Amino acid sequence: MYNFTFINLVIVFFTITSLLPLYSNSVVLVQGKLINKSNNKPIGTKIKFIDDEGKEITSSSNSGEGDFQIVVPSGKKYDVIIEGWLQEKDIQKIDIPVYNSYSELGYEFLLTPLKQGISLASGAFFEKNSEKFNSNFDEVVSELKKLLKHQKGIILEAKISSADSYFKSYKVKENYLDKKGKKKVRDKTVTTEVQLNDLLDKRKLALEEILSSHNIPLKSVNISTELIVNPPKPKVKVKTKGKNKSVSLDELFSENLIITIAKVMKF
Repeated sequence: MYNFTFINLVIVFFTITSLLPLYSNSVVLVQGKLINKSNNKPIGTKIKFIDDEGKEITSSSNSGEGDFQIVVPSGKKYDVIIEGWLQEKDIQKIDIPVYNSYSELGYEFLLTPLKQGISLASGAFFEKNSEKFNSNFDEVVSELKKLLKHQKGIILEAKISSADSYFKSYKVKENYLDKKGKKKVRDKTVTTEVQLNDLLDKRKLALEEILSSHNIPLKSVNISTELIVNPPKPKVKVKTKGKNKSVSLDELFSENLIITIAKVMKF
């Protein structure tokens, strides 16, 4: 059961009655608890419901019990932002059905405090041997933008790796001048390391470009690169959609981008 004072209930009542004329669908009273996942203690903080048009509805939980109440129109999807905390991924967005009359819904949020070192995203977001992103990275960037917009004072760390990629060394012809100033040609080896470092530079630039295209300030994301030389591993057979397919172990296990929280500034 959720514990609310008489004053809380009066406020909710007047909120509901004032909102009813504004929406064609009925409103929903969303109530529940905010709980610290690590110690099961209640949390007192602000909670926001943001619809697809960017409209925000804000409430607060009480620190004694972690209880909250928030009144929202039905028939909408809401991003849930809890100030200073991260929630489980499956309840970061709530889809509230259309109701023809006043309804109530209950949610319990198990939360992790926003702090340095927490991993926000990791995976093989770049295509192998390329600076191109795979299709699911746009969703990651959208979530990062939302986080930086609504959780103030956060600096992110993005570490780009070459662990998933590999290039064989090759030779090129190079013109040079000998000691007598005569033009000559010699073989020059372009090593694996040189090619991977070039790839890392391209991946860093690609990441900066996609962040900028989503209006994410580059000062909010510290980008670093890590040279890892992984010679190709043997291929193994995996079953996808009922069919056997040979894939490299690198494709299964190699992450090439990890995004964490580098710093949380207090205001």
